[in-house]
Amino acid sequence: MIHFVNTSRATMATRTAVPAPRTACLPARFRLAGARVARRVRAALCGALLAGLLVPAAASAVPIVVDGIPFNAGEAAFADEVVFFPIPPSVTNSDPSAALGIPDGDFVSIGTEGELVLRFTDNSVTTSGTPNDDLYVFEGGSVFEEIQLFVSTDGASWIHVGNSTASTTGFDLDAFVGSGIVPGTPYTYVRIVDVLPEESNLFFAGADIEGVGAITSGPPVPEPGVGLLLAIGLTGLAGSCTRWRARSPIGSAKPSPSQPGGSFREPRER
Repeated sequence: MIHFVNTSRATMATRTAVPAPRTACLPARFRLAGARVARRVRAALCGALLAGLLVPAAASAVPIVVDGIPFNAGEAAFADEVVFFPIPPSVTNSDPSAALGIPDGDFVSIGTEGELVLRFTDNSVTTSGTPNDDLYVFEGGSVFEEIQLFVSTDGASWIHVGNSTASTTGFDLDAFVGSGIVPGTPYTYVRIVDVLPEESNLFFAGADIEGVGAITSGPPVPEPGVGLLLAIGLTGLAGSCTRWRARSPIGSAKPSPSQPGGSFREPRER
């Protein structure tokens, strides 16, 4: 049995006909009102998206205690990145990453008059407005070595905030307000410098640093390059939202006849 397929224009037109949009049957004032609502909804969505990019996700910090000292920010309270460390000669423990994170008994020997620069990436240290300590430095090894401690917002301009007096020493940033420290400023860089005289042997020369933790922990501070990229991204996103609204046929003052709802006249019978 042979089946014939009807491919006439009338049949094809019937099969492919698309009903006119319902909005075309509405009075113009209702169509314009609906268009205004649609524009406001899209603008609200764009604003919500932009706000979502600017608000960081809240991290649930689990407080911890190290050497009897409570850190309410938990693991995030401790330094995260090694910025600068000239490896001293003949030192056995020369891996600076030992000074990152929660102190665990491992340490880095920074050498006689050596230095170590660390950075907080997921938090910062700031003032508390009280005489309590804001920052702690933990030193390992069997012999205490005195250090000088500096903080910075950019890793270039340093503010001296005191010297250590024991293997675990707290530093009060508020005590140096007026001497470089600005209340409420988030400091992300910490510089540790060994102080003479040398107390240990050549293989463990200088202070042995286990970790650095912020008691008064502030919000993280993005690097300048990251902030610039974020600004560029937000500007582009805002422009996309504007173009989206401009190109939308809904609510256009003079819709094109080729667009759905563009012609408001009924077709003439032929």
